Amino acid sequence: MKSIAIIPARSGSKGIEHKNIMPVGNRELLNWSIRQAINAELDLIVTTDSQKYIDKVNLWFPTGEQNAGKFPYCPFKRKSTLAKDDTPTCSVILNVLDWLEENGHLYDTFILLEPTAPLRLTTDITMALATLRDDESIPAIVSVCADHRSHPALSFRMVRKFLQPNTDMPHLLRQSLEPFYHLTGTFYAARIPFYREHKTFITQKTRGVIVEPWQDHEIDEPDDIPIVELFIKKVM
Repeated sequence: MKSIAIIPARSGSKGIEHKNIMPVGNRELLNWSIRQAINAELDLIVTTDSQKYIDKVNLWFPTGEQNAGKFPYCPFKRKSTLAKDDTPTCSVILNVLDWLEENGHLYDTFILLEPTAPLRLTTDITMALATLRDDESIPAIVSVCADHRSHPALSFRMVRKFLQPNTDMPHLLRQSLEPFYHLTGTFYAARIPFYREHKTFITQKTRGVIVEPWQDHEIDEPDDIPIVELFIKKVM
C-alpha cells in the first residue's frame, strides 16, 4: 500500500497573520508537520497559495532532499479560489489528488496533517496508515479526544440570556456519563477511492483513535501559542 501525506498551508488567517510559518517552539509551524511526515518515511506534498511559503519550504528542504527526487514538496501553487476562508477542505484535498494522478504519482491512501496541530508523534502517523493497510474493512481513520466539558448532558443553550439545559438531567456526574468525543487535528487518513466518493473522512465506517488530551491543543489564536509551546518542550 502506497501512502502520501497532504499538508495544507493557506497563507490567509484571521486570527494570526501568516500563522503557518510563524515560529512555534524551535521551528516554524509548517516545518513541524513536514518533519513529522519525513520521520514517518512518507512521501509528502504541501498545498499552498503562497509563493512565500513555497520559497520557505524550498529553503528548509532543498529539492534534492525532497521525496527522494520524485517531486518537490510544493510542486504547484494552489489557485486563490482554493484559498478562501470558506473553501471546503475536501476541495483542497481533491485538487491535490487530481494533480498527483494527472502527473503519474499513484497512491492508495493519504493522511492529512494540519500545520495548526503540531502536537503529533511519528507513531500517530504510522499507526493510522498501518491500520488502513492491515484492515480492508476500515476506509478512514481519524483522531479524537474525549470531551466531558462540552458533553451534551452538561451543556446549555442561551435563550435571551437565560440558560436552558440541553437535557432533562443537567447535573449528572461526569463519571456516570457515556463518553463523547470530538475530532482533533492530529491526523485524518483515508483510502483515496473512498475519499473521492464521499468527499469526507466521516462516515459510519470511520475508525476513531483516541489521542492524548495534550494533543488536542491547536493554534487558532495568539493565546494558544504558549500552551502548545509548553507541550512541545515537555513531550516532543
